[in-house]
Amino acid sequence: MSEDEIILIEILLRKMIIQYNIDAEKKFVMMDSKFPKYGLKLKDFTIELDDYGRQFMAVISDEGKKIVYVGCFCDPKKFGYRTKELVQVMDGGKCYFEFKIDLETRQIFEFSENGVG
Repeated sequence: MSEDEIILIEILLRKMIIQYNIDAEKKFVMMDSKFPKYGLKLKDFTIELDDYGRQFMAVISDEGKKIVYVGCFCDPKKFGYRTKELVQVMDGGKCYFEFKIDLETRQIFEFSENGVG
């Protein structure tokens, strides 16, 4: 992948996370009003990308399009092997999420966030 492609992915990722955090804040407000005794915190609902590591894996689809798998994970220092192997974890909630990007159309698809175990 080129440096320009990585920059494009980062721009699209940041745009997506802005919307994610808007939705997460709405969810927080709703949950906090329903369950005030739990002392919920907004930071537990939103994603701060500067705290996340990323992995990119590009493939060419059957249609000849470059599709990039992007895996994001908090506390990247915890994954010393991340430059050699794919980071895969079970559970972890918003600490681990992934998606794919079609670089030609600049569309993000198949976004998924890990469940909470």
